Amino acid sequence: MADYYKLLEYLEAIQVDACDANSISIAFNIFKQPLLNLLSFPGPNSETRKLIIENRSYESSKHGSQHLDYDPDIKLALYLSSEFLLDEGLCIDYLIEANNKRGSLTAEAAAGLYVEERLTCLRSLETLLILELQQQTGTSNDAIKSPAVATIVHEFVSQLLNERKDTPGAANTDLSPHPCALVARVVELLSKEETPSSSPTPALLSTPLVTRVTQGLQVVMDEQGGLVDLVLVKQRERSFLARILLYCCRLQASQIPTSQLSDILSLLRKLTDRVTSTAAIRAASAAMVRNSAAVGAPFAVSLSAIDNGVAASKAIAHRAMLMAEEHACACEEAQLTLLAVAAVLVPETSRLSTAAEAAKLREVAIALQSLLAIEAESVTNADGTAASQGGTPTANGTAATPSSSPKNLFEGAGPLGLAFRPILALCWSALAAAGGHSA
Repeated sequence: MADYYKLLEYLEAIQVDACDANSISIAFNIFKQPLLNLLSFPGPNSETRKLIIENRSYESSKHGSQHLDYDPDIKLALYLSSEFLLDEGLCIDYLIEANNKRGSLTAEAAAGLYVEERLTCLRSLETLLILELQQQTGTSNDAIKSPAVATIVHEFVSQLLNERKDTPGAANTDLSPHPCALVARVVELLSKEETPSSSPTPALLSTPLVTRVTQGLQVVMDEQGGLVDLVLVKQRERSFLARILLYCCRLQASQIPTSQLSDILSLLRKLTDRVTSTAAIRAASAAMVRNSAAVGAPFAVSLSAIDNGVAASKAIAHRAMLMAEEHACACEEAQLTLLAVAAVLVPETSRLSTAAEAAKLREVAIALQSLLAIEAESVTNADGTAASQGGTPTANGTAATPSSSPKNLFEGAGPLGLAFRPILALCWSALAAAGGHSA
C-alpha cells in the first residue's frame, strides 16, 4: 500500500518552492517503483489464502501480527480478494486501515481505500506530467522555481516515461531503456476489457478497475462515509488514464514509434465504438425512465404496490443517471485520445523520408478522418498535390459534390472536429510535399 497523498503533498510543495531538492529526491525514490507498476497489485495467492484460513492469523508488514476471526475478518478478506482479484493479505491490510481510518469493518469501507489508492496514484502521475509540461513550454506561473528541483523532476519523469514496470519472479535481465513505456502501459490499461484469470503466485495484475468488479459489490465508502457507485469510480479512473496518455504524447510526440501510434489508433477505434454503444444504452435507459413515470402510478392498487413502484422508478432513474455519466466519460476518453493522436501526428509530418513513413502517415490520417466523420476521404492527385477536402474524389482526382456528412461520433463535440481539420490538412500537405513518397 503506497500513501500517494504524501507524494501529492511533495508535489504541491514543489509548486510553491517549499521543498528542498534532497527531500524531493528521497520521496521520488520511494514512489518510483509503485508508479512504474501503474495500477498493478498483487493478485490472489493460494499459499497466503491457505495460511490465513488454517492459522486464523496474518503477519502484516504494516500492522504486525493479526489474529483473525473467520467472521467477519477472513470472510471479508476472501470476498474482497474475489471481487477485485487482490492478494488476500493485502485485503486484510485494507480492512485494518478501514477500521482504523473510517471506523467501519466492511467490504465497502476497505474497497473505498483500495480505489482511493488507485485514484491518488493516477492523480500524482498526472500532476508530475503537468509539472514537466509546464517546464518545457513555460506556459504557467506555477512552473518549478528551483532549478535543482526542476532537474530532479525532469529526470524522474523521464524514468517514468521510459522504464518498464517490474515483474515479480521474472528474470529482469533487460536493463536497457524502453522509450515510451508509459504510453504502452496506459494504452494497455485503457484497452483491456477481459477479466484475467486468478494467479496462484503473487503476480502483479494490470487490469483496469472495471474488470475486477463483479455484480457483488456495487458501491464503496468514501472518506466522508458516503457510498459511491463503483461505476462512477471506474469512469473517473479511465478519465485520469486518458489525460495521462495525452500528456505523455505531448511530452514524447517526436519519439513515439510508428508501431505504438498504431496501438493508440486501435485504442481510439475501441473508444469510439464505446461512445456509440453507451449512447444507445443511455437512450434506452432514458426511455425506461419515461415509461416508468407514465405507467407506474396509475396501476398501483395498494400502498405496498405504490412503494414498490416508487422504488422501481428510483432504481430505473439511478440506472439512467449512471448510463448518462458513462456515455459522457466515453466521449471524454475518445476526445482525449484523439488529442493524443494529434500530438503525435504534428511532429510525424516532419519525418517523412521514406515511402513506408509516408504510407503510415497516410493510413493514420485516413483513420483519423474517418473517426471524426468528416465528409469524404482526401487523396493525393497523380501530380502529388492534395485533393481538396469536403467531397468524394472523382476518377481524375478532383473533388465532386460533397456527400452528406455522417453524424459526428462525439456528440456535442463539433468544435473538436473543426480543430482537427487543420491537423488533417497538415498531414495531406506533408504527404504532397513528400512527392514520390506519398504515392
